[in-house]
Amino acid sequence: MENFINAWTWNLEDDSDGYQLLQPGVYRAKIRRFEQGEFAGSAKLSACPKAILTLAVETENGPREVVTSLLVHKKLEWKLSQFFRSIGRKKTGEVMQMDWSDLVGLPLKVHITNRTYINRDGEERQCNDVDRFYDYNPDDFPRDPDWLEDTAEADTEEDLPF
Repeated sequence: MENFINAWTWNLEDDSDGYQLLQPGVYRAKIRRFEQGEFAGSAKLSACPKAILTLAVETENGPREVVTSLLVHKKLEWKLSQFFRSIGRKKTGEVMQMDWSDLVGLPLKVHITNRTYINRDGEERQCNDVDRFYDYNPDDFPRDPDWLEDTAEADTEEDLPF
Protein backbone atom coordinates (compact mmCIF):
# COMPACT_ATOMS: atom_id res chain seq x y z
CA MET A 1 0.00 0.00 0.00
CA GLU A 2 2.95 2.33 0.67
CA ASN A 3 3.99 2.17 -3.00
CA PHE A 4 0.45 3.06 -4.01
CA ILE A 5 0.50 6.16 -1.79
CA ASN A 6 3.92 7.18 -3.18
CA ALA A 7 2.42 7.16 -6.67
CA TRP A 8 0.67 10.46 -5.90
CA THR A 9 3.98 12.28 -5.41
CA TRP A 10 6.45 10.90 -7.96
CA ASN A 11 8.35 13.20 -10.36
CA LEU A 12 6.96 13.34 -13.90
CA GLU A 13 9.54 13.32 -16.70
CA ASP A 14 7.99 11.64 -19.76
CA ASP A 15 6.03 14.11 -21.90
CA SER A 16 5.42 11.73 -24.79
CA ASP A 17 2.08 10.04 -25.30
CA GLY A 18 3.86 6.68 -25.47
CA TYR A 19 2.76 6.11 -29.05
CA GLN A 20 5.37 5.13 -31.62
CA LEU A 21 4.67 4.98 -35.34
CA LEU A 22 6.66 1.94 -36.48
CA GLN A 23 8.54 1.73 -39.74
CA PRO A 24 6.67 -0.51 -42.19
CA GLY A 25 8.11 -4.01 -42.11
CA VAL A 26 8.05 -7.50 -40.63
CA TYR A 27 7.99 -7.79 -36.84
CA ARG A 28 7.87 -10.51 -34.23
CA ALA A 29 5.17 -10.09 -31.60
CA LYS A 30 3.21 -11.76 -28.83
CA ILE A 31 -0.49 -11.53 -28.22
CA ARG A 32 -0.95 -9.42 -25.11
CA ARG A 33 -4.73 -9.16 -24.95
CA PHE A 34 -7.81 -10.56 -26.74
CA GLU A 35 -11.24 -8.94 -26.54
CA GLN A 36 -14.51 -9.62 -28.28
CA GLY A 37 -16.33 -6.75 -29.93
CA GLU A 38 -18.86 -5.93 -32.60
CA PHE A 39 -18.43 -4.30 -35.99
CA ALA A 40 -21.47 -2.11 -36.69
CA GLY A 41 -21.32 -2.69 -40.43
CA SER A 42 -20.49 -0.48 -43.41
CA ALA A 43 -21.44 0.00 -47.04
CA LYS A 44 -19.12 -2.89 -47.96
CA LEU A 45 -19.64 -5.31 -45.06
CA SER A 46 -22.58 -6.27 -42.85
CA ALA A 47 -22.42 -6.14 -39.05
CA CYS A 48 -20.43 -8.98 -37.50
CA PRO A 49 -18.40 -9.95 -34.44
CA LYS A 50 -14.81 -8.76 -34.24
CA ALA A 51 -11.74 -9.97 -32.41
CA ILE A 52 -9.66 -7.12 -30.97
CA LEU A 53 -6.03 -8.16 -30.51
CA THR A 54 -3.43 -6.13 -28.66
CA LEU A 55 0.05 -7.19 -29.73
CA ALA A 56 3.36 -6.51 -28.00
CA VAL A 57 5.58 -5.91 -31.02
CA GLU A 58 9.34 -6.34 -30.72
CA THR A 59 11.23 -3.17 -31.72
CA GLU A 60 14.75 -1.83 -31.22
CA ASN A 61 13.33 0.38 -28.43
CA GLY A 62 11.58 -2.45 -26.60
CA PRO A 63 8.05 -3.78 -27.00
CA ARG A 64 5.39 -1.47 -28.45
CA GLU A 65 1.64 -2.07 -28.40
CA VAL A 66 -0.22 -2.40 -31.68
CA VAL A 67 -3.97 -3.02 -31.70
CA THR A 68 -5.61 -4.78 -34.64
CA SER A 69 -9.09 -6.11 -35.28
CA LEU A 70 -10.20 -9.21 -37.15
CA LEU A 71 -13.74 -9.12 -38.47
CA VAL A 72 -15.40 -12.52 -38.15
CA HIS A 73 -17.18 -12.44 -41.51
CA LYS A 74 -17.30 -14.95 -44.39
CA LYS A 75 -15.91 -12.31 -46.79
CA LEU A 76 -12.79 -12.09 -44.60
CA GLU A 77 -12.30 -15.82 -44.06
CA TRP A 78 -8.90 -15.56 -45.81
CA LYS A 79 -7.67 -13.08 -43.14
CA LEU A 80 -8.95 -15.28 -40.29
CA SER A 81 -7.16 -18.28 -41.85
CA GLN A 82 -4.00 -16.19 -42.15
CA PHE A 83 -4.20 -15.31 -38.43
CA PHE A 84 -4.79 -18.89 -37.28
CA ARG A 85 -1.88 -20.10 -39.45
CA SER A 86 0.32 -17.41 -37.86
CA ILE A 87 -0.25 -18.83 -34.37
CA GLY A 88 0.14 -22.44 -35.53
CA ARG A 89 -3.48 -23.52 -35.06
CA LYS A 90 -4.20 -24.05 -38.75
CA LYS A 91 -2.25 -25.52 -41.67
CA THR A 92 -2.62 -24.35 -45.27
CA GLY A 93 -5.51 -26.17 -46.95
CA GLU A 94 -6.80 -27.57 -43.66
CA VAL A 95 -10.40 -27.07 -42.52
CA MET A 96 -10.57 -26.02 -38.87
CA GLN A 97 -13.02 -24.63 -36.36
CA MET A 98 -11.79 -21.33 -34.94
CA ASP A 99 -10.55 -21.60 -31.36
CA TRP A 100 -10.15 -18.21 -29.67
CA SER A 101 -9.10 -19.65 -26.29
CA ASP A 102 -5.67 -19.20 -24.71
CA LEU A 103 -4.36 -16.63 -27.23
CA VAL A 104 -2.51 -14.43 -24.72
CA GLY A 105 1.23 -15.05 -24.85
CA LEU A 106 1.29 -16.75 -28.25
CA PRO A 107 4.09 -15.57 -30.57
CA LEU A 108 3.46 -14.57 -34.17
CA LYS A 109 5.09 -12.69 -37.02
CA VAL A 110 3.29 -9.77 -38.67
CA HIS A 111 3.76 -7.17 -41.38
CA ILE A 112 3.02 -3.65 -40.20
CA THR A 113 2.21 -0.68 -42.41
CA ASN A 114 1.21 2.89 -41.65
CA ARG A 115 -2.43 3.78 -42.29
CA THR A 116 -3.57 7.37 -42.74
CA TYR A 117 -6.91 8.45 -41.27
CA ILE A 118 -8.81 11.61 -40.33
CA ASN A 119 -9.43 12.04 -36.59
CA ARG A 120 -12.49 13.58 -34.89
CA ASP A 121 -10.98 17.05 -35.20
CA GLY A 122 -10.52 16.67 -38.96
CA GLU A 123 -6.74 16.26 -38.67
CA GLU A 124 -4.87 13.76 -40.80
CA ARG A 125 -3.04 11.20 -38.64
CA GLN A 126 -1.18 7.93 -39.10
CA CYS A 127 -1.33 4.73 -37.12
CA ASN A 128 0.26 1.28 -37.15
CA ASP A 129 -1.75 -1.29 -39.09
CA VAL A 130 -1.23 -5.06 -39.23
CA ASP A 131 -1.83 -5.87 -42.88
CA ARG A 132 -0.52 -9.45 -42.89
CA PHE A 133 0.05 -12.40 -40.56
CA TYR A 134 2.85 -14.79 -41.55
CA ASP A 135 2.61 -18.57 -41.22
CA TYR A 136 4.00 -19.83 -37.92
CA ASN A 137 7.58 -21.07 -37.99
CA PRO A 138 9.14 -22.01 -34.62
CA ASP A 139 12.58 -21.03 -35.97
CA ASP A 140 11.40 -17.38 -36.05
CA PHE A 141 11.35 -17.27 -32.25
CA PRO A 142 14.17 -17.82 -29.72
CA ARG A 143 14.04 -20.82 -27.44
CA ASP A 144 13.84 -18.48 -24.43
CA PRO A 145 10.12 -18.17 -23.51
CA ASP A 146 10.75 -14.67 -22.10
CA TRP A 147 12.08 -13.18 -25.35
CA LEU A 148 9.49 -10.44 -25.06
CA GLU A 149 8.94 -10.43 -21.32
CA ASP A 150 7.42 -6.95 -20.98
CA THR A 151 4.09 -8.21 -22.36
CA ALA A 152 2.49 -9.01 -18.99
CA GLU A 153 -0.06 -6.62 -17.53
CA ALA A 154 -0.63 -5.69 -13.91
CA ASP A 155 -3.64 -7.60 -12.62
CA THR A 156 -3.51 -6.50 -8.99
CA GLU A 157 -2.36 -3.50 -7.00
CA GLU A 158 0.74 -5.45 -5.90
CA ASP A 159 1.75 -5.90 -9.57
CA LEU A 160 1.80 -2.16 -10.30
CA PRO A 161 5.29 -0.83 -11.12
CA PHE A 162 5.22 1.93 -8.50
